[in-house]
Amino acid sequence: MFKYLKIFYILTISFFIFFLLFIFINEAFKPFSDEILSDQRERNLRGIKLSKSGYFKEKLDLNPYDKFSIRFAHPYYMFLTPWKEEIIELVNNEYVNLDQNGFRVNPYIKKNKTNYNIVLLGGSSAFGMFSSSDKYTLASTITNISNKKKINILNKNYDQISVVNRNSPAWNSYQELLGLIQYQDNYEASISFSLINDIHLPCLDPTARLTGKQMLDTPQHFMKYYYILENSKTTNVIDHKSLKSLISNLLPETRKLFKHIRYKLFESNKEYFNEPKEKHEKCFSLAPKIAKNFIKNQILMKSISNSRNAKHLTVLQPNYAFHPKYNLEYTSFKNRNLYNFTGKVYDLVMLSDYCKSNCVDLRNIFNDINQNGEAIHIDELGTQEITNKNLSKLIFYDDVHLLDYGYNLIANNLIKKITR
Repeated sequence: MFKYLKIFYILTISFFIFFLLFIFINEAFKPFSDEILSDQRERNLRGIKLSKSGYFKEKLDLNPYDKFSIRFAHPYYMFLTPWKEEIIELVNNEYVNLDQNGFRVNPYIKKNKTNYNIVLLGGSSAFGMFSSSDKYTLASTITNISNKKKINILNKNYDQISVVNRNSPAWNSYQELLGLIQYQDNYEASISFSLINDIHLPCLDPTARLTGKQMLDTPQHFMKYYYILENSKTTNVIDHKSLKSLISNLLPETRKLFKHIRYKLFESNKEYFNEPKEKHEKCFSLAPKIAKNFIKNQILMKSISNSRNAKHLTVLQPNYAFHPKYNLEYTSFKNRNLYNFTGKVYDLVMLSDYCKSNCVDLRNIFNDINQNGEAIHIDELGTQEITNKNLSKLIFYDDVHLLDYGYNLIANNLIKKITR
């Protein structure tokens, strides 16, 4: 009996020693967690090239967008870029700035003018992720170009096209709908620059994919919050269903450390998208439902804008994989079937009755670019150094995010659509 009691004491003491060790690691690792995450990002060749090239006015060691990829819980939109004043002050920088509501600023808007006001909805591309500054986002570029022209829309002259950002990284069309509902100022048109997140989140993002269910309007990272707070009535909000989730919630910094070690030892050479074929095919069968759900949200946005005597336009955003001279090696998932599936959703959306008069398909907007073999994607440069000459013709940072030249091409195209 004494022998078993001794073993019990040893195991109990060992457990507490290990627990205290985990807590120590968790606290000690906090100052280094951001550096390790930053180190992982820096190993992304395109991020290194872009930041150090002088694209952001001067050569930088870190990507100025790093802090803006973090999503904060929001009472209206579920998730948003920083929206509390004290956090906005911390993250705003010379290149990326949020207004008092947590949306990206457009420095070219002139008040007390006769403006044609547009609300721009969408995800990270509408936000202007990887534009070189606030001045070169899609919203800012449209406004800046309009300042240099005579703007006439429906036989009425305007001083400028004033584009207000109501978009945020990772937003899907349902969150765009919420953003439009909450917008209270007068406007003449709303534009949804969208679709990619509606396709990718329910299929590819485990943080938005409910186990055994496909909730098409689920935002990114929802499941992370679900595991922490399942409902508002329970006194114990931490999920104890698994040891993994318990450690993740109680010791987040320790989790980051072990995740980093695992990545270094076992996963650094794995492809980003490496799931079973059955999961791909199950996802591909959702194309009609995804298209229908996207159209439903667009119709609701149109109804809201029409009720405010405004128009609504749906713009299907471009994707590098749709370019006739794309290279699969430079795409995020390196899976042609995935992009065929994405194209199928685009086709189904454009074939809908709604899109007969309310949609603009920008899949092929860049088809005439690269006729002489110029690089349009940053990875196409290979080991070449980024210079002002080749940078001026680069369109894509990755599959969906654009650089300044890409935003400029789209802005000119949309101005033609708006003013015709």
